[in-house]
Order: sequence, then C-alpha cells, then structure tokens
Amino acid sequence: MSLIEVTDKKLTVIEPEKPYSEDESIKRINIVEERIENLSSAISIVKKELFERLEDYSKIIATYNKKLNTLEQVVAVAGMIGGWKLQTCNFQEDGICKLWKLSSEAIEYLRGVVVKDGKIYRVVVAKAPWFCGLCPLYKQKPRNEK
Repeated sequence: MSLIEVTDKKLTVIEPEKPYSEDESIKRINIVEERIENLSSAISIVKKELFERLEDYSKIIATYNKKLNTLEQVVAVAGMIGGWKLQTCNFQEDGICKLWKLSSEAIEYLRGVVVKDGKIYRVVVAKAPWFCGLCPLYKQKPRNEK
C-alpha cells in the first residue's frame, strides 16, 4: 500500500519500509537478546558492588555508633561530676564560670551555653555542667561561702 503526497506541486510516493527477511529478523532478535544479556550482566555487577559498599558502610556506621556511645558516656560522667563542681566552685557566680574567657572560636563551638559578660564571653555552666566536670582548674569555695 502506498500513500501519495502532494508537496509544492510535486507528486511523492511514500511507501512503508519493507519487512525484514526471516533471517534478518532472527539476526536482529539475536542482537537484541545479546544486548539484554549484557545489560543484565552489567546490572548484576552493579548490584553486587552496591551490596558490598552497603556492607562497608554498615560497618563504618557501627564503628561510629560505638564511638558516639562512648562519647555520650564521657559527657554524661563529666556532667555528673560537673554538677557537683558547679555547686562548690569558687569561680562560679550565678551559673556562669568567671574563670574562663572564651575566644571567638570557642564561642562558635559552645553556641547556646555562652553569655557576654561586659566585653568578655563566658560559659553558662548552669546549662553545661560538663564544662565544670572537664575543668582542670577547679577550686572549692571556702566553707563559709557555699
């Protein structure tokens, strides 16, 4: 079956593409099947690599979780010790440590537990007792000042 098209006063005959011979069709099907097999093989390789990486990431995450748990325990113990030091320290006034003067870098790390005291930034130890727990310069108040 042919279609006839008239363009710019020219007559053009449009015919459908001739069907492939049986041998050509089989060759084309074989090529497509081979490509599908290659894709399947590539997908299997990628899938295997992804699972291997997932296992590696799982091990890394487990390691970080252990380290995080240890760090949380250290912070908890420092907080307990710091709670006692906070109550008895000679350098603490109204929940603020008057011993340490913070640098601008320290202020960035201690957001939320810093207060400006005149021109100096100080730690609000009432919010961060772990800071007292880690302080090597603790000095107990005289007995009559508690």
